[in-house]
Amino acid sequence: MKALSALRIAVLALILAISIQLSPAQQGGQGSGSGSNTGSAGKNTPGTPSTPSTPSTQPTFPSPEFKKTPQPDQPSIFISGTVLMDDGSPVPTQTVIERECSGKIRLEGNVGVSGHFGFQVGGSEKQSFYIPDASQGIDPDWSAGDSSASTTTPGFAPSPVFSGLRGCELRARLAGYQSTFVRLDEVNAMGHHDIGAIVLYPIGRVRGSLVSAASLLAPKEARKPFERAKNALRKEKYDEAQKLLTEATGIYPSYVEAWFLLGLLHQQQNRLEDARSAYSQAIAIDKLYVKPYVWLAQVAGMEKKWQESADVSDQALTLDSVSFPEAYLMSAIAYYNLNNLNLAEQRAWRAGLIDLDHRFPRVHLLMANILTRKNDRAGAMEELRNYLKFAPKADDADAVRARLKEMESNP
Repeated sequence: MKALSALRIAVLALILAISIQLSPAQQGGQGSGSGSNTGSAGKNTPGTPSTPSTPSTQPTFPSPEFKKTPQPDQPSIFISGTVLMDDGSPVPTQTVIERECSGKIRLEGNVGVSGHFGFQVGGSEKQSFYIPDASQGIDPDWSAGDSSASTTTPGFAPSPVFSGLRGCELRARLAGYQSTFVRLDEVNAMGHHDIGAIVLYPIGRVRGSLVSAASLLAPKEARKPFERAKNALRKEKYDEAQKLLTEATGIYPSYVEAWFLLGLLHQQQNRLEDARSAYSQAIAIDKLYVKPYVWLAQVAGMEKKWQESADVSDQALTLDSVSFPEAYLMSAIAYYNLNNLNLAEQRAWRAGLIDLDHRFPRVHLLMANILTRKNDRAGAMEELRNYLKFAPKADDADAVRARLKEMESNP
């Protein structure tokens, strides 16, 4: 639902526009001291980054662990990245990388002791650093019919012929942990592509749900207008969607996901009391459904009720600390406005860590403000550069460039 995703991001942008300002150094705030942007993410302690800004996750390439020599006359792409444990501990050696395309899962390689991984898709050279075990229930060979499969060098499994990665996702796998994932839709160029960091979290850290159990019990009479409402959202027919969602909740008052979508529509229309009511209704029905908490925290932020925003976003993160970088970002914004710079920095750092698609580049502006207030000029400048890297055409990009130039010329 591209229209719905765009609507959610647009709603978040409303609160970011209110709370994040690109400003000169300010005094005050909790915490003092400086930080740098040169630390290693692997050295962080839980919840307390050793560096104040989002750490670099770019591995040195080519790594001694992963070498490749693609054939120049064969289309191929080499994908690499880094796996991080959320508490900063070393990545266990049994961690593997798997790629899922159209429901098929393929193990692509082991993760090295440094956390780096790499594998090749396509080309005549078979580069995969893990031998799939058929007993694991995973398709061990996508190269059926490839005569070269039987002659692959021992210790390597054949990779599928490169034919595009649209619809594919890449994640790590380790027993007892849940992984963030990276969509590979945009990986369409030959050569080397670094996807950044994948983060592993203990499964016990995720108590909430992305699907409401109450919604699964909705009768057919309620599901029909709900599905029509989602179709209306795809077509950006918001008035029609609102009527259909109201109809669905009228038929089945416990339709949690319909209440959530109603709240989202009200919030986009700046009808904050109606949005608050819809989100609160969804939470009252299903306290483990995470999404209403995230967007209720945004409503509180738009109303500048910062303590409420911090409390609600932290509730969302207690339920699910993996799936919502926007929850970390909203928590960071709230604590920034509550003048708790240490917590704001921690939450913003986490937001940047799990926002693998860089959907929320303004987190770097928030980090720049935090570090400016903490008298970390170098760190603030680095965050401004990160923002321009991920949002070079943003409306305020020229203002950020001007601010960065001023800081560079006046050390």
